[in-house]
Amino acid sequence: MPAPKSLKIRLQAAMAYLACGFDSVKAASLLGNTVASRTIREWTETDWWPDAIAQAKPLLQLNLDAALTEIIHLAVDKSKTRLIEGDPYVKKDQTLGYKPVTAKDATMVAAIYSDKRALIRGEPTRRTETIKEGDRLQGVLDNLKKPVEEKPPKGTENLH
Repeated sequence: MPAPKSLKIRLQAAMAYLACGFDSVKAASLLGNTVASRTIREWTETDWWPDAIAQAKPLLQLNLDAALTEIIHLAVDKSKTRLIEGDPYVKKDQTLGYKPVTAKDATMVAAIYSDKRALIRGEPTRRTETIKEGDRLQGVLDNLKKPVEEKPPKGTENLH
C-alpha cells in the first residue's frame, strides 16, 4: 500500500470520494489523478480513513451551502429584474421587447418569496386554528336553532 500522503491530500481525497458517491475512479478523476483510484480504494480500508471522512463531511457541506446560497442569490436577482423590466420577447422586427409580468405571476412570486422569507426567519408560514369538538358542535346547534326564512315559491313573488 502506498505511504499516506499529506493530511491535506488525504482530506481532499476523502472529500472527492464523498462528492463522487463513494466512487474511487471518479474521485481520482476529480482530483486530476494526483491520487490514483487504486490508492483511494486502499485508503478506504485504513484505520485513519473514517476520521478523514468525518472531517470531510462538514467541509463538503459548507462548500455545498455556499454554492446553493450563490444560486439562490442569482435566482432572486433574476426574479427581481424580471418583475421590474418584464419578460423578454423578440418583436416582429427582431428587436428585443419586454412584456410586463402578469399580476398572477407577480402574485405567485410574492407569495413564494414571502413564505421562504418567513421560513428563514423561523416565522409561521401558515395559520392553523384548533377548534374543540364541543365548540364545533355548538356552532352546528346554533345554526339549527336559527329561524328558517321562508321564501315564496319561484315565480310567485309578485302575486300579492
